[in-house]
This record gives sequence, structure tokens and C-alpha cells, in this order.
Amino acid sequence: NLNDPNDQDEVLRYLDYYKPLVVVMGPTCKPFGKLANYKYVCNHDAWKRSYDEAAPHGRFCGRVALKQDDHKRYYVCEQPKDSWLFDEYPWPEVTNRPSTKHIIVDQCMMGLRTKEGLLAKKPTVLISNSEILLRPFSNLRCNGRHEHGHLIGGRAAAAQVWTWDFASRIVEGIVLLRKHIRRRYREKVYPSVAAS
Repeated sequence: NLNDPNDQDEVLRYLDYYKPLVVVMGPTCKPFGKLANYKYVCNHDAWKRSYDEAAPHGRFCGRVALKQDDHKRYYVCEQPKDSWLFDEYPWPEVTNRPSTKHIIVDQCMMGLRTKEGLLAKKPTVLISNSEILLRPFSNLRCNGRHEHGHLIGGRAAAAQVWTWDFASRIVEGIVLLRKHIRRRYREKVYPSVAAS
């Protein structure tokens, strides 16, 4: 339970000990996404309950992003476009760092569908401290050549699960980053020497 401070401390110890190259995060967006605006106004008590359940985990993900960046390691975090999560402490510190990059995608371009089978646009932002991790998500804004289904009326829950295409792009970004780091290491250890 990543809302539990003890579990959060355990995760931080894990990061300190194992030093993962990349941490991939997709904290719940229920009180932070576009649909939360409506609930915030029309059913504030329900919004507040979902906020109280989600905010500690979301803020903890910000701490993880800072830790990874401070130790020259990497993270990627997925949220709906215009998510309120990035207003929660410590996310403003994360997003204001020069190392932080972001990209906006429409998940219809990666095959996200409603339970009725229509493509779901779901504008999404990915933020990372590595442009290389985000590279597989380039040019994924909706091309307007298909019909979209709506994610209202209880349909949004199914759209929380990443498609295989989305998940594969996360993996592709990690593979590209590892190749980049290996190449940079080889160039540092075995620099090119020009003979005249």
C-alpha cells in the first residue's frame, strides 16, 4: 500500500539498495484527471474521498522521481493531460527541474478502446528526466481519422490499463536508454583516437 508511510520507506530503501535504472509510475488519476473537474464541483464529498485515497501515493511518486533524478537515474510518470497531480508537492519541484521533459500523446493512437470497442482518445502526458525514454511516444497525437468513444458514465475505469502498444513503448524507451548509456560508457572508456 503506497499510501502507508512504512511501505513508502521500504520502497525508498529498495531504491537505495538496488539502484534501478528506471522507475515507471502510473499513479491513480481518479481525483486528478479531466473528469475530476466535474466531480469536484458536482459531488465534492466523493471527490474528496478519492483524493484522500490517491494523493499520498501520487505525492510519493514525486518523491521517487526526485530521488531518481538526484542520483542520476531515471523515471517516467504517466497521467492524464492537465492532471492536477503535478500541482501536488513535491511535483512542482520535479516539473520545474531543467532535466524534466514531457510529451503529450493521445492513447487512441496506441489502440486504447472503450468497453464498446470504440477508440478512446484519452490525452495523456508522460514526464521523465530522459528524452530518450519518451522518444517512442513521438508523433502520437490523434490524426482525426477515426471515431472516438467517450470515457464518461463509468467507462473510464477500463481505460486505466495500458494497451500492449503503450507498454511496449515504455519498454522500447528503456532499451534505447540502456543502449545510449552503454555507447556513452564505451566512448568514455575507449575514446576514438585520430592518427595523422
